[in-house]
Amino acid sequence: MQGVIAYAVAGWLVIQLAIALEAALELPTYVDRWVTIAVIAGFPIAVILSWFFDISLDGIRLTPKADKLDPQPVFTEAALANRAPTQKKSIAVLPFADMSSSGDQEYFADGMSEEILNALVKVTELKVAGRTSSFAFKGRNEDLRKIGETLNVAHVLEGSVRKQGDKVRITAQLIQASDGFHMWSETYDGELTDIFDLQDSIAKSIVEQMQIVLDTALQPRLATNLTSSPEAYEYFLRARPLVHQMSGQDTLPKAVALLEQAVGLDPNFAEAWAWLADAHYSLPDQSVTRKAKHHFESGRHAVARSMELDPDAPHVYHAAAYRASVDGRVDQAVAMFHKGHQMDPSDAEMKVAYG
Repeated sequence: MQGVIAYAVAGWLVIQLAIALEAALELPTYVDRWVTIAVIAGFPIAVILSWFFDISLDGIRLTPKADKLDPQPVFTEAALANRAPTQKKSIAVLPFADMSSSGDQEYFADGMSEEILNALVKVTELKVAGRTSSFAFKGRNEDLRKIGETLNVAHVLEGSVRKQGDKVRITAQLIQASDGFHMWSETYDGELTDIFDLQDSIAKSIVEQMQIVLDTALQPRLATNLTSSPEAYEYFLRARPLVHQMSGQDTLPKAVALLEQAVGLDPNFAEAWAWLADAHYSLPDQSVTRKAKHHFESGRHAVARSMELDPDAPHVYHAAAYRASVDGRVDQAVAMFHKGHQMDPSDAEMKVAYG
């Protein structure tokens, strides 16, 4: 490779020299043309020779055989994770399975596991694998011991959701990743109207089972009551994975429509306003649209509304940072991302955006 690079550089210099001499010495006009052709014709020869010879400051020598090269370390996901010891107080929340008879509630099951993950993040003593890492195992049917090793967590939470009408049944299982044994399993039945109470009960049960609360009592509430409208929450859950996919031509317009219905049903739904802002700001970047100005203005309105309703929500700062970035206030965008990251260090998307 070094030989090819050296030839390319030298060839370019020779061509430039030929052009300069042609003008200075009044040589025939075809001189630089033939020099260029000669340089191009010699390029394949340089490529072939580079397979057999190495060029360095020490001179030219034969390329060593593959078996004589220094062995390179092999890095796997598990090997990288094992560089740090697994913390006992750590957990990964896998996407819950949709067990509904119609099989069309995947978005609801994903939303349930994501909300439980967000609730567990609030326990400061607990290390929680980020959503992006956990959801990478969705539908892969991997051995839970391997998942624990890859994500470097001591416990894995898996579960299922069965939704029928206004009734919902949630089953959660806490597994010890080292041996795959079940530590705890529980089934919760309830109404969609008390879905946030169910999420809070599950999160608290997990924390209690892991004996994570040492000398302090559990927080009064882990799961956040996002909205009083089950219908608005339904639209929100349908929209959120579409925003995650970041496909401008298809998913983002659908997400905008769903989130607008959510905030229409509950104008005080701060989290929905924040995600609506994300969708509006992302759409011009992900697709060709003549309505970029409209999306930016709508995004600004959504950010202002979400910030007004819940200035302590991490995702609100994600949306506010987008607004500052679009408006050219880069320093403020960095500050907003930094604050959101401090509030929720496990949010991988926040980390990427902050970077």
